[in-house]
Amino acid sequence: MASAGRCPGVRTPDEAAQLIDILFSVPLATFSALVFTYGFYTLLFIASLYVLDINPRGKQQKIFHIVSSTLLFLLVTGQVLCHLVSEGVALHSAWVVVLSLGSTLDSSLSGKFQEAAFWFFTLINTLAEIILIHRTWVVWGFSKRIIIIPILFTLANLATGIVGHMLTQLRSTQKTAEGLSETQSILFSGVFMGVNVLTNLVLTGLLAGRIWYIRHTNSKLLGRVYTKRYSALISIILESGALYPLFLIANIVLTFGVFPVKDRLRIAHAAAIISNSLGLVAAIAPTLIVVRAGLGISIEQTAVISSSSPSSMPISTLRAASHQERSTTAPVTRAGTVRSFPTVWSRDSWRVERDSDSQVDYLGVRIGDDKFEDSVLKYHYQQRRSVVMQ
Repeated sequence: MASAGRCPGVRTPDEAAQLIDILFSVPLATFSALVFTYGFYTLLFIASLYVLDINPRGKQQKIFHIVSSTLLFLLVTGQVLCHLVSEGVALHSAWVVVLSLGSTLDSSLSGKFQEAAFWFFTLINTLAEIILIHRTWVVWGFSKRIIIIPILFTLANLATGIVGHMLTQLRSTQKTAEGLSETQSILFSGVFMGVNVLTNLVLTGLLAGRIWYIRHTNSKLLGRVYTKRYSALISIILESGALYPLFLIANIVLTFGVFPVKDRLRIAHAAAIISNSLGLVAAIAPTLIVVRAGLGISIEQTAVISSSSPSSMPISTLRAASHQERSTTAPVTRAGTVRSFPTVWSRDSWRVERDSDSQVDYLGVRIGDDKFEDSVLKYHYQQRRSVVMQ
């Protein structure tokens, strides 16, 4: 018989090690991952508000971003609290069973908080995709056609997630047709994750593709100095946008993959940690784009402008065969020197450049303000603007 002070069921060192994992290692890893990631996201959220506040362009778009980011932060906070309470209740129940303690909490309390955490995650995932869809819509010149497919993907993603969760709840309450319900639940859960990955990859590709097109167009006008900024923005979008799909793919592999029996317990723990962090990562991805673009590119712009002499800045010349082309020669005074700069431009080309600047600026990258910092370029921009207005 086991002694009174000995934990029941512990017979070997392997069982003792497994017990330590259950009671200490896994809960500590789960709590640490949630708290650390939430702390990082909190700092990121504050930084995003700063970036949006210092960007003077697009007041309506700024209001949308601030409101949606704040709502996203509140939803993430609610989900993290639900996960922490649920894990705490489950851990307390495990201690009660293993250590033969007298008092216990309601065993259904953990499940209720997990249920609430799922609905928080559903709202977080949907809102994060809406933010990305809105950015895509703005960057693509407010084109409704370009966001039709992402909207359909988002609706399908939302529907499969809700149906899969309802089937899981049905399987847990009804014992009849248990095998069929379990198969359907697993199927919808896998489809939900797959469509989620596809939706985020499509939105990331549309954003990066549009910026690439703007860079390709402006490279003919401004040279390498400014195209590097667009290239950096493309890298930021791809890196930050791929963060959430990578976590989703890792969750799919760990959840639906086949592993050796000896590793299944640790794999299940790793899958649980990643699954609990998906809502945080979904919120981090769009926020990270704004912060990295607004702060990182601005720092790079400052370094480039301060290290470049005014005479080395490029002067753009567009030559088009259109009958709308016009040519003007005008003096520009700099340090007592009068120069003449002949320029030929196309009305449509300058309109495209002006619109592309405002679209990129919406992401927090103030390329348009610095592009014409030099007085010569300011003159050309004013001339181009007057042509557009005619």
